[in-house]
Amino acid sequence: MKPFFFGLEKKLISKEEFYFDHENFYAIHQDLQKKVFKLSTITELKRTATQVNNRRIWQITIQQANATTVVFKFAHNYTLWNKNFAIFHKKIKKINPEAIKSKWSLWSM
Repeated sequence: MKPFFFGLEKKLISKEEFYFDHENFYAIHQDLQKKVFKLSTITELKRTATQVNNRRIWQITIQQANATTVVFKFAHNYTLWNKNFAIFHKKIKKINPEAIKSKWSLWSM
């Protein structure tokens, strides 16, 4: 779910929906085009200074093999029932600790 702020979120948040598994990060565009990236290619995961509806916008930077950099921005959907973002953060920290630029905690969402 993406936060709503009078259409401003369209400029602040990537249009894709994001998923991950043990090895890959998936970005699925609204027209169902899927991009797959190895989790190991994520070079940066950080909390930005931007907030929409009390949710911090996070940024993922991916370095592709052809030296192209891809950046996605999103508002996580962490809740007491959906802890996927915390799991994702922990997984990236394990795979590439240098990629973590912002700590995750319930108080710094």
